[in-house]
Amino acid sequence: MHDAREHALVCKALRDGLGGCVEWDADCANRIRGNPDLRGLTPEFIRREVIKHLRAQADSAVRQIVETREEYRDDFRFYYKVIIPVDDFRHGVFVEMRLTGGDDPEYPEVTLFNAHEQRK
Repeated sequence: MHDAREHALVCKALRDGLGGCVEWDADCANRIRGNPDLRGLTPEFIRREVIKHLRAQADSAVRQIVETREEYRDDFRFYYKVIIPVDDFRHGVFVEMRLTGGDDPEYPEVTLFNAHEQRK
């Protein structure tokens, strides 16, 4: 079950990269800062790279995934993932996000919730 409209809103938010439209969840950003597996990558760096990556790629760089995790599926139908290329990470860095600002077509809002080394 794919929602093309919601996917397009997520891609627009990332392509536009406006402040307030692509932001980290505060608790998740703190967790990212303290994650030694990310080798010093900051939430700010990851945010910039996700935006840069999408601007250089087609919207297909953002994958829409049906949310099946018990703790999230009542609140979100989908989550989105992007794998950004980062030196020293063989398969890149996985970044998870959700459309959180409703469906305003002019200013869609995406919240980043997780990042970790991509495992193949």
